[in-house]
Amino acid sequence: MNMKKLLLALAAVAVMSSACQKAEVEAPVNEGRVLDATIENIAVTRTVMDEDNNIRWSEEDQIVGFMKSTFGAKFQVTGSSVGETSASFEEVSSDGLNAGTELDHIIAYYPYSSSVKIAKSGSNYALDVVLPAEQTYVQESFGNGAMPMVAVSETNNITFRNVCGGMKLQLKGTQKVASVKVEGKNGEILSGAAVVIAYTDGTKPSITMSDETSTSVTLNCGSGVQLNENDAVEFIIVLPPVAFSKGFVVTVADAAGNVQTIETDKVNEVKRSALLVMPAVTLENSGRVPQEGDYIDEYGINHGQGVEIDGVVWAPVNCGYHAEDYKWGKLYQWGRPTGQGYEGGGYDINDNYVDLSDAIRTEKYEGCVTSPEYILQSNIFYMGYSDWLLYANDSLWNSGSDSNPIRTNYDPCPSGWRVPTDDELEILCQNYEWTTNDKGQSGYWFSGTSDYALDVSKVFFPASGYRDRRYGQSLDRGFYGQGYYWSSKTNTYLATGLHFGEGFIEMRSYGRAEGFSVRCVQESAESADLMMYRGYIDVDLANEFGLLDDGLANIYTKVTPEVLNRGIERGIIIKEELESRDKTAFPDTPEDVVLIFAIPHSSTMNVYKDDGIGNPIEFSHSQLNVNGETVMVINSEEYRLYGEYQSIDIINESKYYYIK
Repeated sequence: MNMKKLLLALAAVAVMSSACQKAEVEAPVNEGRVLDATIENIAVTRTVMDEDNNIRWSEEDQIVGFMKSTFGAKFQVTGSSVGETSASFEEVSSDGLNAGTELDHIIAYYPYSSSVKIAKSGSNYALDVVLPAEQTYVQESFGNGAMPMVAVSETNNITFRNVCGGMKLQLKGTQKVASVKVEGKNGEILSGAAVVIAYTDGTKPSITMSDETSTSVTLNCGSGVQLNENDAVEFIIVLPPVAFSKGFVVTVADAAGNVQTIETDKVNEVKRSALLVMPAVTLENSGRVPQEGDYIDEYGINHGQGVEIDGVVWAPVNCGYHAEDYKWGKLYQWGRPTGQGYEGGGYDINDNYVDLSDAIRTEKYEGCVTSPEYILQSNIFYMGYSDWLLYANDSLWNSGSDSNPIRTNYDPCPSGWRVPTDDELEILCQNYEWTTNDKGQSGYWFSGTSDYALDVSKVFFPASGYRDRRYGQSLDRGFYGQGYYWSSKTNTYLATGLHFGEGFIEMRSYGRAEGFSVRCVQESAESADLMMYRGYIDVDLANEFGLLDDGLANIYTKVTPEVLNRGIERGIIIKEELESRDKTAFPDTPEDVVLIFAIPHSSTMNVYKDDGIGNPIEFSHSQLNVNGETVMVINSEEYRLYGEYQSIDIINESKYYYIK
């Protein structure tokens, strides 16, 4: 990734909000069930600020309300209030929020969270809240639920006051922005656990950040926000009131994987209910054009070329890596194409335990699964047994061999990349050095057969830990952690993986239900082109995939890569190198089977059957979409299918085929 710095020479401008007015709304008939609210102008909930910084409530807005009671409840904005600057909120549920004591006032907090806690603090009130470390981009406004507000009142007419302020960045350029991160140069705390004091005398609320929090806030821009060269695009990030005593740094990542930093050494202050407006900055154009062989991940981010070591090109990051959510990469159960979240926490470089956001957690399912569609469930971690799949399938990640690996449709790596073999991992780990990288991650630099040195090609594997197959939690990740990386090689109901920690490296077998990291290698361009499939489909295989639901004549239209892989697992379909063959014996076949051959569309060869007297002839055309028609795709390669029902002349025992 390209790292560039742009210096801000201009001082920031603080824009203060205007005063708010309380709504003229009649007190509700059902006391304690409805709240009527107004808010200070500059803050927003889930909608866009207008030119005057006025706020209009949206239909999804919810708040926490304590109605002079020990217990709190969830309140939802009413339909008639949507789009208005003032709103009525109706109680929709009681979540058991407990203040532990009777309150003398009505206390309300935005945004709603069941984790909000409240206690008396003298004549005032203290609320335990959490400021998110990640916010969502909203055009010309704050992210959803990012701006906290609190209200204290003796009646149901309440006025929300903003707890935080914000920073407005103005960016120009040609890039599509993927994320924007803000952090102070003096370790200022910007997100995480905090205590908000709501004052009963009308004094503006205050907030105190906990020490066990984060020094950065990231604005996630989803699929990307397109910049232009003439008009600046605004990016607004909510921050607690804070003085950046030594300035701050803004890190902008674009969708192509490039990173630039914008920084200033000037003292700047974010004030409550105000925006710190920074001068417009034009991002430098990296000029980088995607090249053949670039590692483009599942998010569409281009990480550039990999690192070639001993003839194998290794990906620059772990599979599933994302700078904000998955900086260790995702964790994969062997044979599954989708990775999982971490479920729990880990330790940072300062040996502090860091819990994870709900965004990267996944549900857990206890027990093995049987059906192939379960393989594709992206948000489920299957636990409890050695293998997550009841009937082990050794070909899920490699339908070839360790010496001639063939990527499958279940491979989690991006197009053009695959899971490494056992041999490739072993060769890579010949020389190494334990260190900590610029992301604060400990792990090993590997240089293969070359002695480790600064000037040799090497690749970094972070100590990303694993997810335990028995309980589903994430373990061993972090500064004092260990690394677990899958290969594509199987061993009975196990699979082989790389395991390391500071001072040791080993290759061994593990249960396939463990959640390990994957570091992809670049796929050989020839690998898919040189292979063919041959064998037969019996009644059991046809029934398993519903191939006969539309009759025998349409069976070939339903053949998929999953059907072929299942046939390989059962030994009734063989995958082998494609080459010209004269009168080759076909394996023994039972009666009532459908013969099948699949060869790459790019090949000029065709498949024929024997006529019983030593002559190649075409298979019968009674079945649809066979005898050379393209009917399916395997790893982006089109394949032609050949075959027919009971095509072998059983009587004359002429079980032969030709490839010409």
